[in-house]
Amino acid sequence: MRYISSGKDVVWSKFNVDQIKEQMPADSWWIRHSRVNEELVWVHDGDLTLEFLDLDWQEESLVKEPSLLLIRGKLTVTGSISNENTDGVISLMVLGDLEAGHMAVGGQEVYVAGCSKIQDPRSIMWLV
Repeated sequence: MRYISSGKDVVWSKFNVDQIKEQMPADSWWIRHSRVNEELVWVHDGDLTLEFLDLDWQEESLVKEPSLLLIRGKLTVTGSISNENTDGVISLMVLGDLEAGHMAVGGQEVYVAGCSKIQDPRSIMWLV
């Protein structure tokens, strides 16, 4: 996938929101909206390390892209977590800690159950 880069193959399980909503925070945007059965969630079990994470959807993808990435563990991104657009972007839920080099995101729900550590805190941008 264009939006993730890892030195190894990343294994994702694919669900719709309704199938995994008990694992999400009760006040999640995804639970409060009625289209949840149509929205695809990619779930990764365990800790995950990526070189970067681009949360923009691809314009023309051969794969049905997720609306939400759910990491059941710690997410480490050695580079940047980012998106250019504020419409049509992928949400991120991390049920463990989040560590990243840089982060510039907006237009989606980002939830971290544990601690967040951004290496360059000047790079954190939440676009609303």
